[in-house]
Formats: sequence, structure tokens, C-alpha cells
Amino acid sequence: MSKGTLMHRRQCCTRAIQVSGPGEAPQPQADPLTGQITTELMDSMRAKIEEALGATSVAVTDVSGDGRHVAIDVVSPRFEGLGSMKRQQLVYKAIWLELQDAVHAVDAMTVKTPQEAGL
Repeated sequence: MSKGTLMHRRQCCTRAIQVSGPGEAPQPQADPLTGQITTELMDSMRAKIEEALGATSVAVTDVSGDGRHVAIDVVSPRFEGLGSMKRQQLVYKAIWLELQDAVHAVDAMTVKTPQEAGL
């Protein structure tokens, strides 16, 4: 390590996976924690969005089955007078921590006012 160079270590988590041999199809492995983790993650994200935006309706859906890809639908009066990009930025801000770690991508997002949603 040279003078003035800062080295850091990334903390890493690993999981063993089954590797198939030649001509074998990989067998899906059930992870008993996945369902619990994704349910807790979706509930946490939903609560944060509701609280941050005073939302009348929030749906966070796990589209990948492992919580890494989600779809989000939000109805909030706070969106009144805002363009779609600003609305989405408010949602992203509410769940910023999850997007830095647990969630890889938001695959789809709808953001509407109660009037636009017909409520």
C-alpha cells in the first residue's frame, strides 16, 4: 500500500449453490428465508412510502421472487401539480436505503394523484 492510498474491504455475503454436471438440469433449491425476507422487505418499503408521501394507496410487488426486483404503485395527494419524474423521485427518496442494498431495481412504477386514480 503506497502512502496516501486508502484501502477498504467490502463486506461480502455468499451463499452456496448447487452446480449441475454435464447434461443435468439444475434443480431449484428452496430457501426457507426468502419468503420471510421478501415479505418483511415489501412491508417495510410500503410503510416508508405511505409515511413519507401520505399515500392513500401503496402496492409494492416482488416481481422476481427474491425481492431484488419490485413494481411499485402509489396514489398520493402529494403528487398534485408534480410531473411524473418528480413523483418518482419522491418515491425513490422514501426507499433509498432499500435501493442501496436489498433491492436491485424497480422494474415498474405508477404514481398517481387520487383524482387520476379515480378515488
